[in-house]
Amino acid sequence: MVVENNMQYSSSVNPKKFVRNGYIDFLKGLTMLLVILGHALQYGNGMSFLTEEIYWDNLMMKVIYSFHMPLFISVSGYLFYFSVKRNGLHKSIWKRFKVLIPVCSGWAVILMMKAFISGASPSGLTAVCKSFLSIS
Repeated sequence: MVVENNMQYSSSVNPKKFVRNGYIDFLKGLTMLLVILGHALQYGNGMSFLTEEIYWDNLMMKVIYSFHMPLFISVSGYLFYFSVKRNGLHKSIWKRFKVLIPVCSGWAVILMMKAFISGASPSGLTAVCKSFLSIS
């Protein structure tokens, strides 16, 4: 077993195969859960809770928001460094692009359809799409 750049490679079987670092996986999972919990606390307690910004008085919200995003970004950057080192910058960015763009585009279409159906007031991209689709 060869240890290089925080990854353990199995030199006897396949030099490209590596054993995942359990601590990093735990941090990734923890930060994802904290992001979800933070958003659930902020948006999941009713409209008055959100509009009056009462969530800032919540101790759990203060604790989570004091560190969860910096930790999430630090872990992501740390792992992206190894991806760039292994694949090169262009290939690493292209791989992320191919994964994220279809997901973001799909959600944009779903949200715009929801806005069109519900007759919500146009804002942002929805307003641009409505202006292109209007016949006036």
